[in-house]
Amino acid sequence: MSNEVSGLVALQFGQELTAAVGATPVDLYCPQTATTMPGVPVIAVPMPQSGCVRAISVKFETGVAAGKAATLAATKGGTEDTVAVKALAAGDTKGYASFDNNDMVFNAGDEIGISLTGDAVDAIAVQGVHAIVFTQFGRSNI
Repeated sequence: MSNEVSGLVALQFGQELTAAVGATPVDLYCPQTATTMPGVPVIAVPMPQSGCVRAISVKFETGVAAGKAATLAATKGGTEDTVAVKALAAGDTKGYASFDNNDMVFNAGDEIGISLTGDAVDAIAVQGVHAIVFTQFGRSNI
């Protein structure tokens, strides 16, 4: 019998962007690994058991560029999924979205991360960005 736990876990990602972000996705780092694996920028976290992504929130230091938009999407195995905070508008410094428990399901061992994409070359200027992916372990119907 496996030990299943149902509850929400917050995975934190973020970094100080060193270049503007455009149409090429940028995977954000998981800062929790900085003390356990210094010098190794982990961009995805392996899941200890099956579950699903329930929400994503993001905070920008200065926001999205005027007339531009940005999308923050959860990744599984390095591939962007459809669960995302979509089209943050110009000047937005924060955004969030929640999802049903069957929108992005993962299995034990799958690696969950987050990527940031803009709608134009300079959609997101050099700035700090912090994102949280809320995961639910187990298969509760809540």
